[in-house]
Amino acid sequence: MRHFVSAIGATTLVSLTGSANANFATPNAFVSGGTIVNGQTGPSGFAQRDASIISSSANVIQARYAWGLMVDPDGVNNSTSGQTINASSRWTLNFDVTNAGPWSITVDQSRIGAITTDAENDDDLSAQLGPSALTALSGATLQSGTMSLAPVSLGPVNFDLNQNVNQSASAVISGTGPSSVSMTFEWNNYVDTDASFFSSPGGIALRFGRDTAFSGSNVGAYPGPGGRLIGDDGHFVTLTLVPAPGSLAVLAVGGLLLRRRR
Repeated sequence: MRHFVSAIGATTLVSLTGSANANFATPNAFVSGGTIVNGQTGPSGFAQRDASIISSSANVIQARYAWGLMVDPDGVNNSTSGQTINASSRWTLNFDVTNAGPWSITVDQSRIGAITTDAENDDDLSAQLGPSALTALSGATLQSGTMSLAPVSLGPVNFDLNQNVNQSASAVISGTGPSSVSMTFEWNNYVDTDASFFSSPGGIALRFGRDTAFSGSNVGAYPGPGGRLIGDDGHFVTLTLVPAPGSLAVLAVGGLLLRRRR
């Protein structure tokens, strides 16, 4: 007589669960202050600025602050007097994170544009982008990296010049649970023209995504020197949700033993 003895091992389901899937919701970018205003600035200056969401999805947000600032006493009103403009940029990016657990976000930012001069004979033209900083953060904590961009200066010069600017920085912010996050960026902008005894002052412009051609002056115009594309310039911020650990199911099945005995 033959005997069959069988043994079937146990089946075990192990679930390794991280935080729930996070999603972005309701992004909003807006000018939240600063002294740059849309329109004429002083007798010979002109400025423009705005902020917007370029694109958004459940895990990526792209936002942009665009601005332009120029001064050109000779081109605007044939003036022999120099002019200095100090004006700050300030904008805010708000968004919600829908999540019941911990989350983290990579923040990539860039400041792209040009400083352009239209010189006369013996004038001195100067400009500076101040250091960019994250001046306010709520709903999240800076985990690593930097939110700062270094200052960029030009001049004084008395010749035509188009200096490209391309800066970048990366950081990671983090939080827990559903959260409303707010980030505010700020920096100063400076342009200056000094007339010599022999000539009227020329023009100088910060070209960072807004056209500031004005009343006979094209120093701040697009595409301008270098053939720049207006949509490629500005202060850009890209937020990317770092994937949270998902659920991993491990199925362990014991061996099947089938033995025959005589």
